[in-house]
Amino acid sequence: MHCTCTPIMAARSEYCAWCVEMARRAGALLPLRGVTPRLPVPRPYIPPATLPDDMLELLFMEEIRKLAHTEGWKTYHTYGSKKSEEDWPDLALLRESFLLVELKTNTQKPSIGQTVWLYLLEYAGVESFLWRPRDWPEIVARLTRHEA
Repeated sequence: MHCTCTPIMAARSEYCAWCVEMARRAGALLPLRGVTPRLPVPRPYIPPATLPDDMLELLFMEEIRKLAHTEGWKTYHTYGSKKSEEDWPDLALLRESFLLVELKTNTQKPSIGQTVWLYLLEYAGVESFLWRPRDWPEIVARLTRHEA
């Protein structure tokens, strides 16, 4: 069996039995006749005033990335770092400036190697930070600030 839709059928949002069955199997909805499909309107991200004290590092990073993307930053994070250099910062952000950020929970401490990297990056003129959930107001201020 194969598609037998004609251009006239497609123009009227009508579908052959094969297309209807394939859409059903895929769990997709086909546009209804005479109805223009609408894309969902994305909600603007509004950062919370504070973050929970016990927030996990992964969830903390996702909050930062949501805010960063809303503010026009490009972000990069290496997920599988097993074969990468040790202690490199968790997150890179780029807009009109470049930031490298090590993320920790409110109770974690950076390793000596992470501290050395942050120091060397700062010494080299790279804007680098150690961010924790308790630093959220400062993080929001830094990521929403536009530099000329």
